[in-house]
Amino acid sequence: MEVRLVFLPNAITELPTEIFERCLSRLNSDSQARIRRFYHREDAWRSLIGMLLPYNALRDHGSLTENVQFARTSSGKPYLTSPIDMSFNVSHDKQLIAMVTSFRVETNLKAPGLGIDVMRRKIPKGETISSFVRAIDSTLSKSELEMFTPQLDHHTAEKNIFLLWTLKEAYTKALGLGLGFDFERIEYDIPNDVVHIDGIIPRGWHFIMFEIHPPNATDVYQGAVAHFEANDETSSLTALNA
Repeated sequence: MEVRLVFLPNAITELPTEIFERCLSRLNSDSQARIRRFYHREDAWRSLIGMLLPYNALRDHGSLTENVQFARTSSGKPYLTSPIDMSFNVSHDKQLIAMVTSFRVETNLKAPGLGIDVMRRKIPKGETISSFVRAIDSTLSKSELEMFTPQLDHHTAEKNIFLLWTLKEAYTKALGLGLGFDFERIEYDIPNDVVHIDGIIPRGWHFIMFEIHPPNATDVYQGAVAHFEANDETSSLTALNA
């Protein structure tokens, strides 16, 4: 399993249109149409890079990319139909694009048990910790809500919010369900580094939590990867920095 990170510089929108069109031409017509719908060029570049990353991974792995074909699940999650030896998932937020890949397909093609989520670790402008937690309280379990006491300092509270959210997103993306899965069913015990699904430790599921400090930037990004290992009775959560 591998995670690739791309940090989008502010100057990306100043690149000539010819470069954008040349990169876009690598994609099929449906993908090109999706990208052309973006009003802001920065959003288009972000989506374009995310769609090109699987080609990059396949090429680095020694696979031919001329006949790569993609499809989408009913929830919109892209997957490879040819070749089928690589599963992947892409996430992006603000200036960061991330992709996780695996050349060990553990489950069926359309739901390869692999998901990633990245988010800039900063609550929206105009929100406080309390107001933001109230806004997402339906996605949190009772014990998760109880973490956000008045005594908890702002930095830790903000960090915990994005630890919870990215892990829940990564897990549901790995299932291929996205927002179709009730986030409250996923409980992340941050102090003990344990995840429960419907009150049970999920066998075969492994989680990696990471934070990213891009060079020459003040922002910090929180990331999470969820991946399923078939015939594995264990479960784990690992925290690391990138």
